[in-house]
Amino acid sequence: MTTVMSEQNQVENPHTHVDALKDELSEARHRLNDFVAYGIGGLPVRKESMLFHEVSCMVRRPPFTRTSRRKNVLKSVDFPEGCEYDEAVVDRPLRVIPEALRQQTHSFGFNALEMTPSQMLAHWFIMFQEYDLLSKYKIHGETLRDYFLTVHNAYRTNTYHNFNHAMDVAQFAFALFANSEQLRTKLSSLDILCCLVLGLAHDMDHPGVNNAFLVKTRDPVAMLYNDQSVLENAHAASLFLMFHNKPTCNVLANVEGDEYSQARKTILRGILATDMARHFALVKEISAHQSLTEVEEVPDDVRMSLIDCIAKSGDICHLVRPWPVAKAWEDLVMEEFFEQGDYEKQLGMTPDGLFDREKCKVANSQCWFYDNMGKPLFKALEHHVPTTAATLLDVMQANVSKWKEMC
Repeated sequence: MTTVMSEQNQVENPHTHVDALKDELSEARHRLNDFVAYGIGGLPVRKESMLFHEVSCMVRRPPFTRTSRRKNVLKSVDFPEGCEYDEAVVDRPLRVIPEALRQQTHSFGFNALEMTPSQMLAHWFIMFQEYDLLSKYKIHGETLRDYFLTVHNAYRTNTYHNFNHAMDVAQFAFALFANSEQLRTKLSSLDILCCLVLGLAHDMDHPGVNNAFLVKTRDPVAMLYNDQSVLENAHAASLFLMFHNKPTCNVLANVEGDEYSQARKTILRGILATDMARHFALVKEISAHQSLTEVEEVPDDVRMSLIDCIAKSGDICHLVRPWPVAKAWEDLVMEEFFEQGDYEKQLGMTPDGLFDREKCKVANSQCWFYDNMGKPLFKALEHHVPTTAATLLDVMQANVSKWKEMC
């Protein structure tokens, strides 16, 4: 009998193994297509070039396989008409910039939803040139462009968590500095650089579902980060591994020694601060610190909390955009939530009410978010930059009034 059972196992096991190999081969083909596209865009053609969680061998099933959307890979990106670019110019390679474009970069009315990659590239360069970051940190214009392109290609074509959202967050950080003398004078050029870099990269490779979904479905990335700030850890790790694997896009290449250590710490903290699970702790922390208006030199703990607050407020800055822009973003985020809810139903799961398009009362949910999440955060920001934040709070109040009319 033992001999017979052994022979049966010998027959059955190879088939099981072959099926598993077929599944892995199918997924590998998809991954290879992405990899080839990245290679065309400039990544070195070697396995180590791919994002860390895409090549992780800790589990058999690759990360995000249940939720993956393809990426809209660009081979190149040029500046829009009216701009003149000269890569030989070290400090300000974007030599000619239409004034209307520059004013748009400074405005809290910025609408990334309606912008092409070309237009966003111009805004990206303006942000760096306005504060002389290219010359101060020896960033070549082509390095800055390659960073923009590579980060763009790392975002998926999600309904909300896409590259346009990334640009929205980065621009909001810039606009805060541009419109607040307190921030410009009390924080450093390195702080501004970090806010811009982390703003654009903060949601790299987002799968279009939230942390709770990844934990519930036992996604390999949730396993990798022990269910703690899963997406935020993945985004941050992907950014620095991108720098390591593709030096041509490393905007921190000439930031050295203690400054590099500080920059890395700041960027990691800022990205992790965007986890909604940390929201209330961050609001409490930033509110407890002495106001920027009351100090000559900013203590390191206050500086770090402020940058976390800039990152966090940028992540939900649609709340303080003009109503047409705010409403457009909020419709998209709700649709992405509903897409997750639809998928959970397909998997036999019961989605939370916010993610169930058949049960969620959108206007009520938006009013709750404005009042309980948005307002406390921007009140905490007002503690440090009163004039600027007060203006933003007025816009927020006008927006929530519009939602309340729909309840």
